[in-house]
Amino acid sequence: MERIAERHITHKKTQCTTVAQSWRNLVWIFAIMSVLGLLGETLQHWIAFGVVESRAGLVWGPFSPIYGLAAVLLSVFLEPFSDRPYWFLFFIAAVVGGSVEYFASWAMETFWGVVAWSYLDLPFNFDGRTDVFHCAVWGTLGLLWVKVGLPLCDKVFSHIKTQNRPYKICTLILSVYLAVDIAVTITALLRADERTHGEPPRNAVEEYYDHQFTNEFLSSRFENMGGLGEI
Repeated sequence: MERIAERHITHKKTQCTTVAQSWRNLVWIFAIMSVLGLLGETLQHWIAFGVVESRAGLVWGPFSPIYGLAAVLLSVFLEPFSDRPYWFLFFIAAVVGGSVEYFASWAMETFWGVVAWSYLDLPFNFDGRTDVFHCAVWGTLGLLWVKVGLPLCDKVFSHIKTQNRPYKICTLILSVYLAVDIAVTITALLRADERTHGEPPRNAVEEYYDHQFTNEFLSSRFENMGGLGEI
């Protein structure tokens, strides 16, 4: 009986660690948390300001990729240490989440001249891109994710039979869609920045972007990004 129980425990631990080790699982985690993050941020903004504002991060679909990326990184970094003390998990999550927030803000401002958020008015901020309070929020979310979210994902993925062909095909389709969505979003913002500096389209592709992703569309789609209105 002891051997059977030990095997069962070992099997469960092995199953749990596969959540972050499978790239297919991480694709779904990225997509789902990008959607849930967008919904949560939209709700939070509505409660705080009484206004529904587009908080999307990609040109197509209800995605805010910063939450998806954070969920993936938290899964990768925290799952191997899921049995460590709470304070340790909180600290790692705070560092990972704060770093994602900082570098996402830096990248958007550096490459596209847009500011999606600023914490300059809050104490203990880091260049206005993140601050101690929001790092603590990331720490709390990370702790909840590793103690509640990942075990739930483990149960869901174990029932889906992730090695079956339908799951692999659906994951491949989703991966291609997200990759195209991200690439098109980056290209559209880069082209918008070029338009800001008066650069005319140099080929048919840039003409397509100028027609399809106009200044008005981008400003409406990314309402929370300060600077897009000046495009």
